[in-house]
Amino acid sequence: MWNQIGTRSFESVPGIILSSEVESHYDSDSGTNYRPKIKYEYVVNNQKLVNDSIRYGETSSNDSYAKEFIDQHPVGSETTVFFDPQNPSDSVLETGIQGSDLFLLVFLTPFNIIMVGGWILVFYFGRRAVRSKDSGYHKFKDDGVEIRIQQPSIPTIAVFFIALLGTCFFSTFIVGFGFGFHVSLNVMLMVWSLVLGFSFAMTAWFRFRAKSSKNELVFHRFHRTLKLPVTKNRLEPVSYSVEEIESVDVKTHSAIDDESTHKFEVIATIKSSVASKYKLEPISDDQSAESLITFYQQEEAEQFANWISNDILKLEIRS
Repeated sequence: MWNQIGTRSFESVPGIILSSEVESHYDSDSGTNYRPKIKYEYVVNNQKLVNDSIRYGETSSNDSYAKEFIDQHPVGSETTVFFDPQNPSDSVLETGIQGSDLFLLVFLTPFNIIMVGGWILVFYFGRRAVRSKDSGYHKFKDDGVEIRIQQPSIPTIAVFFIALLGTCFFSTFIVGFGFGFHVSLNVMLMVWSLVLGFSFAMTAWFRFRAKSSKNELVFHRFHRTLKLPVTKNRLEPVSYSVEEIESVDVKTHSAIDDESTHKFEVIATIKSSVASKYKLEPISDDQSAESLITFYQQEEAEQFANWISNDILKLEIRS
């Protein structure tokens, strides 16, 4: 595509088609593929040159497109040849970007995201394995009055690329079956506008949601309260005083279809006399539980639970 964009600066001269035919190639995976095969002659600085390049990034096509192109360039017909002024033997018959280039970019984007994402994950988990934090892997702010603890979440950039991967994947099928590989440039510009627009919108929505105060654990020093964030089962934040929280522990959950896969939920044990008004699920005769955060690493969950129990809930107001 980069080379094809560069052809916009090529100079043009008349040329003659020397040979023109449809070339077929059979592949066991994709069946029979076709491509137009053309040889043409042109003259630059009184020097005769012969080339067979139609454009950069030529790919196989369907039978109808290849035949249509050959019919437009019969043997002996005149054509316009575009050549590089710095290297006249480098020439093409078509300049600029076409819809098929942007379609190929849509098709390849998910594979590139998976490849790059795989390397990033290796680096990310490798870096986490050699570093430590006393309070687990999360972010928090302390202004002297409130300690605001952000929930662990997917990085914003990852949300963008996940949305981009998904939209490109589905767009490949929609465009491929609806328009074919040789789709018009206008259609592909519209597709890319929708793909990028949706990806940016999803990223903005996720960032706004992640930054919302409803998704933070908030400890108030003077009120001695812990406000719990919105979760899947808790539609609105709820606050408890430190005296109403019995303990903070880690609960292990095994995946239904894979007992070797675990999630580690940090829970606050609340006295049932207090929890009844919130209709919490009881875990014993005099206790109920509230979910705080879920981790996928046991060490992180235990570090976080210990930090809340020993450092946050036991903080004293200093004069």
